[in-house]
Parts: sequence; C-alpha cells; structure tokens
Amino acid sequence: MTADTDSKLIELISCPVCYLVMSGPGRLPMVFKSCGHTVCSECLPALSKCPLCNKKSEGSIENYSLISLVEHAHKTMKIDPEIDPPSSMPVTVCTFVNGDPDKEQRFYHCRTCGITDRDVICEACVRICHAGHNTSFYKITKGYCDCGSMGCDVECKCINDKNAGKCTIRIHGKNYVRQRWYHCKTCFLTGDLGCCQSCARICHKNHNVIFAGICESCYCDCGSGNKNCLCMKSNIKK
Repeated sequence: MTADTDSKLIELISCPVCYLVMSGPGRLPMVFKSCGHTVCSECLPALSKCPLCNKKSEGSIENYSLISLVEHAHKTMKIDPEIDPPSSMPVTVCTFVNGDPDKEQRFYHCRTCGITDRDVICEACVRICHAGHNTSFYKITKGYCDCGSMGCDVECKCINDKNAGKCTIRIHGKNYVRQRWYHCKTCFLTGDLGCCQSCARICHKNHNVIFAGICESCYCDCGSGNKNCLCMKSNIKK
C-alpha cells in the first residue's frame, strides 16, 4: 500500500467533526439515515443535523461497511496517535469555561468564523458551537479556547452555569478574588483596569475585548463603577 493510498484511507475512516480516526467502541462510525454521511459515535450526540450537508438528522445506525474497513486499517497500518488517541467519553464542556484556561489539548480552526492562525477552539466547541462549520484540526498544544473566552463572534453554548450573566461584584462584592480577566480597549479598561467574564460577554459585547488571563486578585471595574453595567442590573426585582 502506497503512502498516498494510506492517506486516502485515513481520510475515509476519520470523523469529519473531530478529525479522529474512528474505532470501537468509543468512536464507532455512525451513518445518518437521512443522507448517508458518517460521523463517529462520540460526536453524534451533539449533532441535530449532518455536518457535511446540513440535512436534519432522522436517526442513525452503525456503518458496518466502514467498521470492517476501520478494523482492517488498525490491523495493517501504523496510525499516528494524534489522530487515533484512546477512546474516551466525549468532551461536552469548553475547557476554558470548565476552568482549564491553559490546558494541553486538541485545538481546531474554524474558517467559517475566521478563527485561524493563533486563534483556536477546543474539542467541545468544535463539536457544539461550530457544528456544521468549515473546521479543521490544528494541533495538540497548551493554550485556551477563543470561543469559550469570547474571542470570536460565536456565542459559546458552553457558558450556562448559574452565575452566567452576573458580574462578580454581585457575587463577591468589592472583594479581590481570582477570576478570568478581560480588557476592553473600546471603553479604555486597560492596564490595571479590567472586567469580569460576564461583563465582557454582555456589557462589552461587540467591543474590542481581549482576554488578559487569570487575575489572582482583582474585582470588576465595570460592575464597580459603571452605572450602566447590565450584569449588575440583571435579575434584580423592581
């Protein structure tokens, strides 16, 4: 078998969503009944439509023909572990949102959203927030997800905890706490000034906002001094 043939076979047995080689039992090839396209069983639960043709899902079954091909490939080929890691439970929450802002992990690009070059998205966001987009695997490295950190125009679907939308001033008062820290160049919140994640996402939406890292001891300058801070007003009974 030639190198070119190997490459084509790897492409054929790789999931078009996570770009990992399909295998059993964790990443079984599952075919959509509505269109005949195949994705792996890890990515399937997050998809309501086919990521290749956008047809609405009408259920799926195991792709037995591809399963045989996958088994043959694993027996006869040496597959790069980067695209064939041990099967595991699917990643369902953005690593940034989940509290791992600088984790070594698989990163992807999304050409649909203009997330390329040094901007990247994590495995959960490529499956959930960018499903059906023109995405591609980038590399395994340390870093944070630009979707979860609000570094792109897509609203991250992983941000759904009970304090989402609340300024950290509402939660902790004007106490210095460890939190994700953002600068807003539009509002001149730079240098020693900054805001919490909720304010960056809501009050400063569509502004020139930059994730500044994890601040070990700070409080939100938006919630503490801005009378128009939406995150201080939300959920307040009148």
